[in-house]
Amino acid sequence: MDSHYITYIDISHEKREVKIFVDGESVSIGLTDFEVLDLPANGPIDEYTFDQIKYFETKLKCMKKAVKALSYSALNSFKLKQKLSSDFPKEIVDEIVSSLASKKYIDDEYLAARACESYCYGKLYGPKKIKLQLRSKGYNSHEIDDALASIPEEDFYNNMQKLQHKKLKLIDGEAEADVLKSLFYKYGYTDSQIYEYIQNYR
Repeated sequence: MDSHYITYIDISHEKREVKIFVDGESVSIGLTDFEVLDLPANGPIDEYTFDQIKYFETKLKCMKKAVKALSYSALNSFKLKQKLSSDFPKEIVDEIVSSLASKKYIDDEYLAARACESYCYGKLYGPKKIKLQLRSKGYNSHEIDDALASIPEEDFYNNMQKLQHKKLKLIDGEAEADVLKSLFYKYGYTDSQIYEYIQNYR
């Protein structure tokens, strides 16, 4: 049953947007979505087609909000989905974020590597704590492992040295080893790194 009526369609190839005047109101959708519709330039449409138009309108609004958010700061997929999920359905959010990632507007692997470097060289965290921090920001195991693999092992030992000089007064004997272990565990270094450092670096 035809229950809606299109009176005019305005196509902007420059903006890649289409304004559809339906039932006396203007609805904007993306040009790519418009091209999959078979709309009359002037005439009636059924309820299913109208629902498609409204779905595509929501998609365009979601895309615009996503692009605006990315213009303010670099966000990974997880953080961007969080920003969008309060205003848009999950299926649309997932589609928009996936589309932006495929076009490299979002690069989770790059952002994971930069965050990993910041935790390593800025906060002197070890691999275990870096993993926890990256997981909390929504990075997956593959992205985390690749980010950690980009940090030379020697750099972690150099950071442990910096921590020792920064956080501890020099203590002789076994007490020093115990204090160092406690400090390095707190900062997220592995058992093997702690053993290696205490045996060969301090």
